[in-house]
Amino acid sequence: MSRGQKKEPRAFQPESVWEKIDLSYVLQECTEEEAFCMKYLYAGMPYSDMADYSAELFLKFVRHALMVRSCTPWGGSIDDATFLNYVLQYRVNNEHIEFYAQEFFEEIYPRIKDRSMYDAAVEVNFWAYEKATYRSTDNRTASPFTVIKNAYGRCGEESTLVTAALRSVGIPARQVYAPRWSHCDDNHAWVEVWINGKWHFLGACEPEIELDRGWFVLAASRAPMVHTRVFSRMIEEDNNTMLICHNDKMTRLNVLAHYADVKQLEVTVLDQSGIPKEGAIVQFQVINYSELYTIAQLKTNQFGNVAFSTCKGTIVVFVYDETGYAMRIVDLRLQDRITIYLPEVEEQECSFTFIPAVGGEKTERPLTVEEQVQQQLRIDKSRAVRQKTEQSFYTEEQANEYAQIYIQQYESDSQVDSQFDYKQSICFMQKAIQSAMYNSRGNREEIQKFLEEKNSNLSVFYKVKLLSSVRKKDLTDTTCECFIEHLREALIWKDRYEENLFVPYVLCPRISDEKITSYRAEIRQLFSNEEISNIQCNPWLIGEWIQENIQIYSDSTYSDLYTSPIGMLHIGAATKRSRQILAVAMLRSLGIAGKIESSNYEAMYWSGESWNYVFYEAAEKKFGELWLTDKNGENLQYYKDFTVAIKQKNHYKTLDLSEIKWNKGRGMYRLEQGIYRVTTTDRQLGGICRVKIFYVSVKENTITDKKIDCFREAAVRKAVPMEDTILKQENGKNINLKQYFHHKAGIAAWIEVGKEPTEHLLNEMIEAKEYYRKIPVVLIVASEEAYSDITLINVKKAIPNLILLIQESVSNRQIYEQFQLPEKALPLVVILDEAGNVMNACAGYNVGTAELALKQLKE
Repeated sequence: MSRGQKKEPRAFQPESVWEKIDLSYVLQECTEEEAFCMKYLYAGMPYSDMADYSAELFLKFVRHALMVRSCTPWGGSIDDATFLNYVLQYRVNNEHIEFYAQEFFEEIYPRIKDRSMYDAAVEVNFWAYEKATYRSTDNRTASPFTVIKNAYGRCGEESTLVTAALRSVGIPARQVYAPRWSHCDDNHAWVEVWINGKWHFLGACEPEIELDRGWFVLAASRAPMVHTRVFSRMIEEDNNTMLICHNDKMTRLNVLAHYADVKQLEVTVLDQSGIPKEGAIVQFQVINYSELYTIAQLKTNQFGNVAFSTCKGTIVVFVYDETGYAMRIVDLRLQDRITIYLPEVEEQECSFTFIPAVGGEKTERPLTVEEQVQQQLRIDKSRAVRQKTEQSFYTEEQANEYAQIYIQQYESDSQVDSQFDYKQSICFMQKAIQSAMYNSRGNREEIQKFLEEKNSNLSVFYKVKLLSSVRKKDLTDTTCECFIEHLREALIWKDRYEENLFVPYVLCPRISDEKITSYRAEIRQLFSNEEISNIQCNPWLIGEWIQENIQIYSDSTYSDLYTSPIGMLHIGAATKRSRQILAVAMLRSLGIAGKIESSNYEAMYWSGESWNYVFYEAAEKKFGELWLTDKNGENLQYYKDFTVAIKQKNHYKTLDLSEIKWNKGRGMYRLEQGIYRVTTTDRQLGGICRVKIFYVSVKENTITDKKIDCFREAAVRKAVPMEDTILKQENGKNINLKQYFHHKAGIAAWIEVGKEPTEHLLNEMIEAKEYYRKIPVVLIVASEEAYSDITLINVKKAIPNLILLIQESVSNRQIYEQFQLPEKALPLVVILDEAGNVMNACAGYNVGTAELALKQLKE
């Protein structure tokens, strides 16, 4: 059976979604005030939340918000707009929604009920630090409950937890976010809290005894933008807030002026005759992860104008409409107004230097000695509470012991696993079980229940295979019942594929960055056996079924907010990205190997010979090959040295080609025919980035070879003598740091364990361990207590030659001054030559420092 004619996706009709959302039975139980709040929430609610969560859940949030407004001392001071957007609102980020408010309130409120609103907000952050601390995780945002179960989270998860906790006790709060920095390849999120009519900030799960303090203050003053999302159009702006965009569901605000000395850039767009262009798209971009990343996108008014407030550094302005596009590199230190004419004639290769804003100095009042002691005591107390919780988690040794006992029990169990002789894979089984039990953290009971239950008569071997196929985070928030459903349904089709296809593309419940939910049985029951057989022979029929039954709506509300497969089926609508997840979920539910192609985020199925696109519009595309070659013969790394973007409707979209590795100075890519932009970068210590842009055309069934190179420039080296610094070794003996590096070039770093900037540095060192094992490396901490830090322990394991030293009182004023480091903070990383002189240095929050330091050491 051949693929039919192309069918257009159904036009989105919002009323058809509302027809499936019945609020009448809930509103009947509501007071007038509760009904208003429910309607307010639903007016700005993402369709994904309507699909995945019940009205009863949202009514719980409504009643709790009204309760805390009436019973807290500060509730009466909160105006209606602030209450509706920042206390009532249940969603913070793109996290899975659970009713956390009552539980958080019962834990926190007794601690703060007699405090001022300001002091209460401070105390909430100490409570949050008792629950979690920073650790890098994957892109999926864990819910507040999951963060607590893990006792850690990345910044987006920590700030989600703290915002949720503040709202639970009636204190208005919002997550704010620098989507990309200019000075390093990363981003950051923190929290703003509304106190008596004014917004203050705090580092989530990084408590201070006062608000408006944090290690990220200088980084924020250099940011190109700091934004927050409000799920409403009813907002109140102030002089330090700029409206970026809004639609019927969401408003996006730029609050950069809270942190930085901003400058407004005015852009006028004209056609070649000088007539203003209304409706042209203006993108404001920064260099980050080697791509031109759009931090804000605006439309020109009738006069062809837009305005955007940002920091005084480099910004890239990219403008396009149906006639073409144009690009300008703007230095905000020198310009505040530009005029662009559309369209430009052709793509022109270019190179430029991207200079981040310098930023401001920290202006916060230094803490007194007494205040420093008080703060440290409170931090130590909170940390001890969290560590006590973590003691209930399995250590690696305990997890390994469990795995051994588990296998022994099942080896002696006559009823176990008639489907597979897992004795052949005893080593794999033990390692996988040990890993699952160790990484499940506070969700260990669910994983244990899944492994030990026997009522389902499911294969033990494939239980372990399933657990090994998902991510670490999935082990911390997926239930036993959910795993059972995926395994039971997948095993129906086990004989259709060899294991190398069956496990990752049929059995595995992880598809993209969505929350794992149950759906397979319900999807399978949508079709008769005859229909399933037909679909298995012609998997592209899944694409046609989705085209006919699922409407597509814009993902402008929140592009990373996914709807569950059952939710999409329930409301008959999805974003383009969620639709791809649904396609793969349906394929796997019907016994067809499926995946999402990372380069273009398109669903694909295995035909028995090759991977093919599910949807017609993807399947009809023509492909060629692009061979990129580095002029210097280096193996370039995607997102570190370069990216590739495809031209679509006169603008460029970066592709995710990170899975393809280079060999012998070349990378080979199978790409859709079209025009591509290749961006190469060379980031320097301090944040400056050298950029080159190339253009190349890929044609159908043709190999296109393109030579590219990074704008390599030798770093400016100094030879600053290292002061004679006596440090204490782990064995208690003293050592002179300068003597340790005599005749050996290497890297030393003063670090502050547990703080996010240090966590980034240590994790980067682990990633580059094969290089760090070849050079002298010293890490300097403030006390022996730092030795118990889990990330530091992992670094020691990864880099056995690493030396740990103690220096209780640290100044290093000479290094900060000689290298004109803008941030006099830790970590302080120094690169030393064979004579023990400091060649270069970097301080504070600078993601990528570990690799940049290695690069300079090699030069």
